[in-house]
Amino acid sequence: MKRVLLIFMIFMTYSSFAVLPPYIYERYKKEAPDVFIIVVNKVTKLKINSKRSDVFIDAKVIDVCRTGSKVKVNDKIVISYPVRKRNTKKWIGPVPMPILKKAKVYKAYLKRVIDNRYIPMAKNKSFVYLPLKELK
Repeated sequence: MKRVLLIFMIFMTYSSFAVLPPYIYERYKKEAPDVFIIVVNKVTKLKINSKRSDVFIDAKVIDVCRTGSKVKVNDKIVISYPVRKRNTKKWIGPVPMPILKKAKVYKAYLKRVIDNRYIPMAKNKSFVYLPLKELK
């Protein structure tokens, strides 16, 4: 009985870090209260330890697809999220959050936490790069 319990605990530990199926990410996107087209003005990466950093994105909203927070075009927002270093020795596990690039344009699926501060709503699928809308 102890062996079965141990195997179950090991399985649950590894499966809790598994990649989600695509339909879950699509559901998260549909449930996102705020969907904007943004241009990234500044990216700040704050290293917490060897496996984790916090990323802060200063962005300008250039189009509003959906908003629950009354954001308008040309408003400035801050997006923050943790980035964990992926263990290259393991084959399974979630894909880390992307670090956005300055002056690039993205469609962002977000949720407001306070004032003009937002967090990604659809995990690592929260940002869709839009190469045709790139600013010069």
